[in-house]
Amino acid sequence: MVAIRDTYGRETWIDRRRNGFPTEFPLNESKDLSEFEPYDFQHTYPDIRSALLAICMHGENLVGVELGVAYSHSTCAILQVCKNVSKLYGIDAWEPYTDRIGGKMVKDRKSVDWMREQALHFIHYSGESHRCEILEMNTLKAKEYFANGVLDFIFCDAHLSKQQLLDEMEAYYPKMKKGALFMGHDYNDRGVQEAVDEFRIKHNITNRMGVYDATFIWKV
Repeated sequence: MVAIRDTYGRETWIDRRRNGFPTEFPLNESKDLSEFEPYDFQHTYPDIRSALLAICMHGENLVGVELGVAYSHSTCAILQVCKNVSKLYGIDAWEPYTDRIGGKMVKDRKSVDWMREQALHFIHYSGESHRCEILEMNTLKAKEYFANGVLDFIFCDAHLSKQQLLDEMEAYYPKMKKGALFMGHDYNDRGVQEAVDEFRIKHNITNRMGVYDATFIWKV
């Protein structure tokens, strides 16, 4: 598990690198955020884009989870746009994978390593890393990190198959507060639609669900 907080020292970064990583970002060793200009993720187009305003209007001191950090574009957008989020947990194992959602995309070890290093770099230099914690592990294993009924929102974007999404919804739905925002991406994929519909029927969920821009959302 890697916690990304105020400090992002060279030891943390270099020690986690794997052999063969091709390049290296210059690191600012200072903890003083005034010494660098944060990246701007408030004017980007991440997967979470359609749900950002819903999170902003959902209350104060929110605690949320993002399943699937990837390059951390959505992570950083949440942190910079949604100032009412006091803690965001990003969960990603950054292991090689084959994505069967919307086609077949293969990411090998080198590609995933590059993705991970960019993610940690972006989070640190977003200027909001003190509100973010990364759990570098399998999403189903990470569920043990949370008690039931504690999360204000979740964004499911780690799934590579219909079954994975079903498993993740089963694992995390009990973790949500009443009235929490349950959200996910890739609803334009048939497998994702089937998973969401089957889950809602199985658990007799009749709350209105909104779908826009491949994002689904309903209140628990």
